[in-house]
Amino acid sequence: MKKIITWLLLCLLSIWLIGCGDTPLETPTPEAPETPVSSFEYQENEDGGMTVTRFIGNETTVVIPKAINGKNVTRIGEHAFHHQTGLLSVKIPSHVQEICTSAFTGCQSLMQVSLPEGLLNIDAAAFRECAALATIELPNSLEKVGIFAFDKCTSLKSITIPQSLKTLGSHAFSGAGLETVVFEQGCTLEVIDICAFYDTKIQEISLPTSIKTISFAAFEACDRLERVSLNNGLEIIQDSAFSRTPIKEIIIPTTVTDMTEMTFEYCLSLEAVKFEGNAPTAYVYVNPQLPMEPECAAYTVYYHQDAIGFTSPTWNGYASQIW
Repeated sequence: MKKIITWLLLCLLSIWLIGCGDTPLETPTPEAPETPVSSFEYQENEDGGMTVTRFIGNETTVVIPKAINGKNVTRIGEHAFHHQTGLLSVKIPSHVQEICTSAFTGCQSLMQVSLPEGLLNIDAAAFRECAALATIELPNSLEKVGIFAFDKCTSLKSITIPQSLKTLGSHAFSGAGLETVVFEQGCTLEVIDICAFYDTKIQEISLPTSIKTISFAAFEACDRLERVSLNNGLEIIQDSAFSRTPIKEIIIPTTVTDMTEMTFEYCLSLEAVKFEGNAPTAYVYVNPQLPMEPECAAYTVYYHQDAIGFTSPTWNGYASQIW
């Protein structure tokens, strides 16, 4: 009997050990050491913190120090890493609130950037022409992405716009390799600025309820953009917003009151523009210096029977009918 009990205990022990082998304890990956302070030029700024003003080292993987001379690094200065073509990765420390103009412009080999929670501003052209940058996570604290911030980041395939973002500057992602843009739930952004996503590879876009204005050429020349979902609450769609895209159908929400036919200039695949509400009061584009050519678009306008301002069977030169 004792032998049987011993044998059973050994079996149970073996099973337990095998199970433990399937789920080994994970060893935490040690953090990379900070890059020596001697690799930077720096100065104290008005908030009592430090600004990194220039990178003078030869490291390809950089971990910017959290503090210099006992004072927190709070800003990456203008042109601090400008055209550092050998730079492969950079980690921004936790107290940094601003990445200044052209801080990383032209870092063509830069593949990885770690941004901290607490970052507020990414200023103009901060990562412009960082052609190898494939991914970047915008922190939930971020309030501003400046003009040309990620312009021509041709390897950047996707971006999530955090709910904290208040300003998306003109040309912010123009010429980037973006295929996917996601707006976080609860997004507060109200304006998609001029050419913000011009000439990207976005395939579809669904705008959050906060958006009120789509500015001039915001999505122009997005030659893969076929599906667009506009939000209730949208008020203004400026000229050329979706020009030269392959969209086939689009629904205009009732809240849109200001737009012209130039919105869809050269949308040669566009078959249907469906209005949920009344007709815009000045849909026909009038500019003698830049006339709207008849072959630019030839779609059918659809409207509800009780909508005001439409006519049938044509409206402003477009075929029209009730839907």
